[in-house]
Amino acid sequence: VSGAHFLWLVLQHVLPKGLRRSRNFGLAHPNCKHRRFPPGALCTCSAPVVVSGQFASAESPSLAGARNGDAIIMWRHAATPGGPINLYSQHYSAAAAAWSSTPVLVDNNVFSVRAAMDNRGIATALWTKSEAGKINLYASRFE
Repeated sequence: VSGAHFLWLVLQHVLPKGLRRSRNFGLAHPNCKHRRFPPGALCTCSAPVVVSGQFASAESPSLAGARNGDAIIMWRHAATPGGPINLYSQHYSAAAAAWSSTPVLVDNNVFSVRAAMDNRGIATALWTKSEAGKINLYASRFE
């Protein structure tokens, strides 16, 4: 069967002999409907908390979490309108069930930021920064 003919068959919901519909396996199987979303599973969340209220405008937040519940949030903030945009970070400890009290200034003249965290709670941040007319890419680990 050619690729174009195969796609036409898939769109018509007619598969060639020997192929099975993928929706009949695993959690997509009709007998597993009760296991997909137990009652209340999508509605369990805590009340929102102000992570850092000392900034007039926090923008472009990036949040990353570990399996143990630790997390890091990073965001951009301009201290003065039109001034340099600084990068801040704050850590959440699952053991203490609280965010760190003071945000850490990571860098300035930042354009964008992304954060990731591994299962050991070690975060890696990636951001772009303007220096001497060039835009450079930076990365840092937070342990």
